[in-house]
Amino acid sequence: MSKIFAIVLSGVLLTSTVSFADTLSVGVVNMEKIFSEAKARKSLMAKVDALRERLQKDVSSQEDALRTADENLSKQQADLSKSEFNKQKAALEAKIMKFRQDVNEYQDNIRTTYETGVQEIQGKLEEIVTVMAPKKNIDIILPSNVVLYTNNKAQDITGEILSTLDKELPAVKITECDINKNRKSSTNKSNKS
Repeated sequence: MSKIFAIVLSGVLLTSTVSFADTLSVGVVNMEKIFSEAKARKSLMAKVDALRERLQKDVSSQEDALRTADENLSKQQADLSKSEFNKQKAALEAKIMKFRQDVNEYQDNIRTTYETGVQEIQGKLEEIVTVMAPKKNIDIILPSNVVLYTNNKAQDITGEILSTLDKELPAVKITECDINKNRKSSTNKSNKS
């Protein structure tokens, strides 16, 4: 008896779900295309890549300077007292540690900058979708990569969303982090010592 009730209940639920689905208007969005072609994302990537390149140049330059300072200190070892050599060696090691901390901080800032930019793009996308759905009489919008089947009644609104996003958010504004400021201040302090 309970098996029959479960089968009947399943049938009722299935029928109501199918009729409910027939009345839904579905929209799909190709999110991969949005994120690969959006002007804001391209702008963000260009800025983040420029920050990474600048970091790499700064790291190379600073590594060379620290290596030279280490070599010079090694050459001076015979002329310095043991305590003076140890003092200068400790100061150099402190500069190296500060340099590593600055690089890690800068890398974290780049990562945070990228994540903040992506969040801004996603926020704008959500805003655009929220405005567009009622205008197009769409009840539900899904990313196209999660749609396994459609009877072709689903509207692909990727192009319209991308066009609107490019108009409303052509670029993401980011604030650049400046590791050079930290390095220069630590370098100036050690040069005065």
